[in-house]
Amino acid sequence: MLDMETTTEERTLTANDRCDKCRQQAYFIAVFDFGVLHFCRRCFLKNEEALRATTYYIHDESDALNK
Repeated sequence: MLDMETTTEERTLTANDRCDKCRQQAYFIAVFDFGVLHFCRRCFLKNEEALRATTYYIHDESDALNK
């Protein structure tokens, strides 16, 4: 779980960061009023519309998949 004291924009996800839904490698951090959730690309895309409507900020490192 992301420490709320750490600025999400400064955070870099690692291979140890896992999707809170399916446990695959996380490439997104969704910041809510109540905390944060990590998402893999598949779970993020499946829920993207709802996440964009309810989150404060989304940190996206999915460009790492194209390298």
